[in-house]
Amino acid sequence: MNESQVFVALRDTAALLSSQKLSYALIGGLAISVHGEPRATLDVDAVLNCDVQRALKLLEDITDSPFRPLFDGVKEVVRTGLLLPLEHKQTGIRIDLSIGMSSFDQQVIANASLFTLGGSEIFVASAEYLVVMKQLAGRPRDLDDIKGVLTRQGNKFDWEATLHIASELSQAVDDDLVTPLQAIRKKLQR
Repeated sequence: MNESQVFVALRDTAALLSSQKLSYALIGGLAISVHGEPRATLDVDAVLNCDVQRALKLLEDITDSPFRPLFDGVKEVVRTGLLLPLEHKQTGIRIDLSIGMSSFDQQVIANASLFTLGGSEIFVASAEYLVVMKQLAGRPRDLDDIKGVLTRQGNKFDWEATLHIASELSQAVDDDLVTPLQAIRKKLQR
């Protein structure tokens, strides 16, 4: 697999979601590459503006598309994990479509902007929402992604919006996302 194959899978994903009239935002490694330091990724991650029933309908509608369910039992993952994992038939690239039913997910999608990736127009989550999502995940790779976004964005990065988003999400998930982000901000200001 190579970068051009990821862009083929991304193009087909955007075309599928457009044909299904589903709004979305690209998240994950490809979105980080838009706003931060480019990094290798071999999958496509997006959050969809839909509920479980709509995601199950999308799964039914992909029969004649460039996609197939990633494995047997995907319907159960949609219902319980709020995730629709697909495989791009041509490239074998994994496509993870999160079912965005929370108000946070809706905000991520509403604040996404169009970018050209691999020749396709793709809605990408904002740098600020990505940083909050990465802080929530909190793995070492996520923290490196945060640093990459902040380095690349520089003065364009909206700290006030980010801290507001983090505060709202902190209340919803009962986890302090604000304090670690404030510490990162303070460290960068030195």
